Amino acid sequence: MAVSGVYQVLSLLVLTKSAHPYDDVGKAELNDHEVFRDCSPSNKFFEVTNRKISPMPIMRGQDFHILAKIEIKEKIEWGILHLMVTYPLCSNMNVTIVDEKLNFCDFCDDALKLYCPIQPGTYYMNDTYQIPEIFWTGLY
Repeated sequence: MAVSGVYQVLSLLVLTKSAHPYDDVGKAELNDHEVFRDCSPSNKFFEVTNRKISPMPIMRGQDFHILAKIEIKEKIEWGILHLMVTYPLCSNMNVTIVDEKLNFCDFCDDALKLYCPIQPGTYYMNDTYQIPEIFWTGLY
């Protein structure tokens, strides 16, 4: 059930390749909340920058807004997307809410309407979603 709720949120994400006003303005504001962490060993294939979720902290059952800039550096023909969402329970312990490995191309096809191979370029995400009830209110 936890994964299906998160998948519903992720399935709404839309990336569009075009000129975008966030390229030149508001960069300081976009980096106010460092909520995503790239855990990949390198930024060889893509890099997510200018990312923001608001409001912060998130509240279950309420809307939140995602803003991000994604730079695809090399053509991506396949891959595994490891999605992990954790909640900091205390200073030395996190509770894992979601830990899933997804076929990257299937995810892009189903959720983002992008089809592999994904060409190099700049893609933007600027969408509003509702936090599923399975998530605790707070910072992730």
